[in-house]
Amino acid sequence: MGILRSLGSGSGAFEGSDLEGCGAGPATCTAAVQSAAWPFRQPARPARLVREIQEHSLKLDAVRLRPLRQQMASFLKVPTSFEDDEDDASKAEDDEIPRPPDSPLNNLAKFRSKHARTQDGYLCAAAGVKDEQAFTGCTDLPAPDGTNIGRKWCYIEPAQVETAGKEWGWCRAALLVPHRASGRGSARCPATEAWTGWPDIVDGDGQLDEDGQKYLNSHNYSLKSLLHGTKPKQSWEFGSNVARACDCTIAVVATFAVSMGAFLLPWALAILCVLTAGYIIGKLACSMFILVLSVLVGKIHKNQHERAVVFWSWFPCWKFLLCCVGCLAGALTGHQLWQNYWQQYSDISLLKAYHGIDPSVVPGSQIQDSGAVDFVSASVDSEHGGCFMNAGTTYCVAPIVANGTIHHSVGGAPRYGSFDYFAVGVDCCSCPNINFRCGAWRHPWAEGGIRSTDLEARPFFRLAVDEWASTYRKTSNHPLFFEWVESPVAHWKSLRRQFLHRLLLALVCCIGIVMAFTLTLARLLQALVVHGFASPLNVPAPPDGFETAWARFLPEMLESYKESQLQQNAPSFAESPESYYGAVDTSSTSSA
Repeated sequence: MGILRSLGSGSGAFEGSDLEGCGAGPATCTAAVQSAAWPFRQPARPARLVREIQEHSLKLDAVRLRPLRQQMASFLKVPTSFEDDEDDASKAEDDEIPRPPDSPLNNLAKFRSKHARTQDGYLCAAAGVKDEQAFTGCTDLPAPDGTNIGRKWCYIEPAQVETAGKEWGWCRAALLVPHRASGRGSARCPATEAWTGWPDIVDGDGQLDEDGQKYLNSHNYSLKSLLHGTKPKQSWEFGSNVARACDCTIAVVATFAVSMGAFLLPWALAILCVLTAGYIIGKLACSMFILVLSVLVGKIHKNQHERAVVFWSWFPCWKFLLCCVGCLAGALTGHQLWQNYWQQYSDISLLKAYHGIDPSVVPGSQIQDSGAVDFVSASVDSEHGGCFMNAGTTYCVAPIVANGTIHHSVGGAPRYGSFDYFAVGVDCCSCPNINFRCGAWRHPWAEGGIRSTDLEARPFFRLAVDEWASTYRKTSNHPLFFEWVESPVAHWKSLRRQFLHRLLLALVCCIGIVMAFTLTLARLLQALVVHGFASPLNVPAPPDGFETAWARFLPEMLESYKESQLQQNAPSFAESPESYYGAVDTSSTSSA
C-alpha cells in the first residue's frame, strides 16, 4: 500500500508473504495492511531497511487486490485511485471503470496527491455546522456503508481521538489514511482508499505548503483582530455565530424598547409593556436557575462535561445579563424623554393657543385653559423678578408686562388691578439678588410663552410670586406661569420633533451597540472552542426530573443531547468491510 512508501521509518524488513492474506478478501487485506504498517510506527531505522521496505511495497501491485477494487468502485459509483504500474492487466481493468472528471472523489484524490505523509485518525460524523469548526478535512461524501445522514464527515487528528472520538459517537477505529508517495505507483487497500481525502498540510521538511497554509488560515482564530481591528481570516458561519448574535440582540432590544414604552405610552399600553419586559427577563432568569440547578444536582460541570457546560451556558448567561442592562437603560431613557419632551407636548396639546393677548387688558382668569400664548407689545421685566429656594433648588419668576417694565405707581398697574402673567424657570436666577435669566429672556423678538406643565414646581412658583408681590407691593390674583420662548406654536411642535429624533437615535444606538457586542461574544466563544476551553460536543444528560424544564427553558441544549444520542445509536462502521461489501470471491485470484 501507499502507506508503506509514504512513511519514512520502520523497524525492519518484511517479506511479501506478510500480505499474502490480501488475496482472500478485504478483511484479510485490512488486517494485513495494519499489521504491516505497525513497524513503521516505531522509531527510525537505517536507510537500508527503508529502501528494502519500499522495494517490497512495489510487489504488492498484483492481481490479488483486483476483486476488491472492482467491487468497491462499483459500489461507490466512482473510481478508486489504484495505480498498478507493474501490471498492465490491472490498468486495463481500471480503464473500464467510468471516471467522471469532476467527481468529488477524483477532486479529493487530486488534492491528496500533492501530499506525501500518512496519518492515522478517526472518521466522525459532524453533529452540526458548529461542530465542523474544530476539525479539519470535512466532506459531504456518503459513509462507507452508503449511509447519508445529512451531515458532513470530518477527519479528527490522532491527538484529539481520545476526547473527540468518544464524544462524537459515530467515530470508528483508527482509519489508515494513505497519501500518494512521490514518484512511484502504489497499491492501496480499497476499504480505506475511498475515504482518503483529508489533507496532510505538512510536507516532508516540516513546512506548510501553499494549499496547507490556505487551509490552516481558514481555520485559524485569533483575538488580534479584536484588539487591532484587522480583518478576520476565517469566514463567518451564519448558523453558529450570526444567528446566536441576532437572537441575543432581538431579546435585548425588545427589552429596551418595551421598557421605554412603559414611560411613554398610555396607561393600558404601559402596563402591557411592563408585563412584556417582565416575561422576557423572567424566562431568562428561569433558564439560568434551571441551568445552575442542573449543574449542582447533576454535577454535570465535572469531568468530561465541563467544556460542554461552558459552551451551552455562554449565551444564556450573557443574554440574561444584557436584558437586565437593557431594561434599566430603557427605563432611564424613557423617563428622560417623557420628562423633557413628551410630557409637555402632550399636556400642551390638550390646551388652547391664544394670539394677540395684551397682559394689561386681559386678566389671567379669562385664559386659564391657555397652552401657547402670543402677547402684544409685552416682554419680561427681568430686573424686577422674584425667587424662592427649596432644598437647594431656586424657583425663579419675572412679570410679563406691557413695554417690559413695571411701574411703581398705581397708574402703571393693569386695568384689572392684578399682575397675572409670569415667566418662570428653575435655577436660572440669583436669589435674593434677583437677576432673571430664564428661557429667551435676552431675545428681542420673543413675545410669547408656553404654559409650564411642571406640577411639582408649580407650588414653589406660587410662593415665589407671593415673595415678589410682597417685595414690590403688587397684587397677583390668578397667576399663570409660562416658559418664555420666541415662537410658542413653533416651540410646541419642536418638542414632538426632538422627541422622535432622540427616540429613533436611542433605538439605533441600542441595536448597533448590542449587535457589535454579541458578535464579539460569538467570536470569543468560537475562540474558546478552537482552543479547547468549550465544546458543543458531549452534552450531558438532563438530571432526573429536569427533562420537562430543559425542554421549556434549555431547548437547544436538550436538542443537542438528543441528537448525540441518536448518533450513538445509529448503525456503526464495521470492523471489516465484509459486513458491507460481502465476502469476496477469491476464485479469480487463485486462478490468476
